[in-house]
Amino acid sequence: MNANRSNAVQIPFHRPYLSGEEEAALKELLQSGGLGAPGPFHEACIQQIQAIQGASHVLLMPSCTHALEAIGILQGWGPGDEVIVPAFGFPSMPNCVALRGATPVFAGIDPMTMNLDPFAAEQAITPRTKAILAMHYGGVACDMEALAALASAYGIALIEDAAHGIGAKYGQEGLGTLGDYGALSFHSTKNIHCGEGGALLFRQEADLEKFLQIAEKGTDKTRTPRNYQWQTLGSSYVMSVLNAAFLHVQLRHADEVNARRRALWHRYYEALSAYGLLERLQVYRPTPNKPLTRTCFLSNVRIQKCGSNSCTTWKRGVSRRLPITRRFLVPLREAVRTDSRGRPDSRRGEFAPASPAFVPAITGIGGRTGRRNVNPFF
Repeated sequence: MNANRSNAVQIPFHRPYLSGEEEAALKELLQSGGLGAPGPFHEACIQQIQAIQGASHVLLMPSCTHALEAIGILQGWGPGDEVIVPAFGFPSMPNCVALRGATPVFAGIDPMTMNLDPFAAEQAITPRTKAILAMHYGGVACDMEALAALASAYGIALIEDAAHGIGAKYGQEGLGTLGDYGALSFHSTKNIHCGEGGALLFRQEADLEKFLQIAEKGTDKTRTPRNYQWQTLGSSYVMSVLNAAFLHVQLRHADEVNARRRALWHRYYEALSAYGLLERLQVYRPTPNKPLTRTCFLSNVRIQKCGSNSCTTWKRGVSRRLPITRRFLVPLREAVRTDSRGRPDSRRGEFAPASPAFVPAITGIGGRTGRRNVNPFF
């Protein structure tokens, strides 16, 4: 085994935040005996998310992925329909389209924000386009003004995958509230989490009853719990009460956790600048001149070409100073039609450790650090 690797300090990509109050909330729930969902913790979480994001309507979901699937059901996507998704992002986006029998159409991204490029999105619109599904990558907002204008001009829905966006804003509006529908994630890797969880955000009161039926296996159980019947297409999209109790505690600390994440991002930026690395790397930043409040879910850099093999140069040089733990996802349009070697773009970006626990550790950036085996997927 390589001596340097065996002696290296192993730094995980992420360590879930715990406030120390979660156990008490779970005990309170178990002692109450009320384990059926939804329950009091659901309503508490909904009110918290509404306050944090400024959302009109919120439903808790088992995951962000389930929220996107519920949107696809409500929208009525089917064979012959198209939905525009960014060419780079998480598979939940094209999956929620393909599961309805519709076609995900991949459009290009802005290389400095990793978000959907509005010009590329417009080029992809056809008479079959039903919606634009944009992801706020790493909690950095898309150009929502341009995308909203585009959706309005063509009469199509605008959906936000705001998986990384709890507490993030575009101007004064929370991510997930600017389009017609939005989805948040509370997966264990996110700033605020409940192990697995998500939330569906939407504007129109008229959609509330429809989403409630979709979430309750297509039944009217929410309105008539003792005599409910099958009404429409649906699935099991209600968050567990255990997850809701855990999430309720986490949401109380959203401002604190996001502030620590932003501090971590600035430490990385300052350290890269101090070592003269900003000229060799691209550090992903929010869209210039936009009033954004971001979550800094990820601290990302893009490797510029350095001779014949930029990745080898990176490993031998920069990674000895700064712990880099994970490559980007494979571009979605490449992932579905290439083997493990067909990853031209995924080899040009890396994630730095994201946990708030590592904010002070960056002061020792010149010391020996380690690197675990990379994985192109979250």
